Amino acid sequence: MTPRRGSRHPVSPTDARAYLSKAKTWLEAAVESLDSGRWDVAAGSAVTAGISACDPLTGALVGQRAGGEHDEALSLLAIAGDDGRYAARQLSQLLRFKTAAQYDPAPLPVRDARKAVELARRLTDRASMVIERRGTYGTDTVSVVGRSYPQLPQLLENKPNIVAGAFAERRHRTQRKKSRSSSGND
Repeated sequence: MTPRRGSRHPVSPTDARAYLSKAKTWLEAAVESLDSGRWDVAAGSAVTAGISACDPLTGALVGQRAGGEHDEALSLLAIAGDDGRYAARQLSQLLRFKTAAQYDPAPLPVRDARKAVELARRLTDRASMVIERRGTYGTDTVSVVGRSYPQLPQLLENKPNIVAGAFAERRHRTQRKKSRSSSGND
């Protein structure tokens, strides 16, 4: 079997919401399994939930998700600011349970299953928080000249020159300020 090669894939706001929904579903399965005393299934589902929660997180923070090995997800999280670094620490701890829960013949201890579910919950909660904070949970948002404008993509569908005009106006104002300040120093 050939190992998967690392790659990155673009993530739209819609994709991020779908990935978050999938992570929440896996977390629900982990909690149900924990409540039923199925420790291995709880931890295995928690690992899947945590890994799935990283896709909306990196999607919202850097516009990409990792494809391939879990190390690729960790490296992408590491460059995604404070939220990404927090998630990388949680995911790193969570991945320690993967082999024991999914491949080891010995049953997983209940404390490990509980810890795995808690780590997955932290990752899913952080992904939800980041998506809501970034404005990618409800509507698409575009940033122009340092400001976020919800629903701007729909407004600009037939007016692509508005964005170019906004940048040109800001550049013009900046140049005027520079020329005033340099002429006042004579």
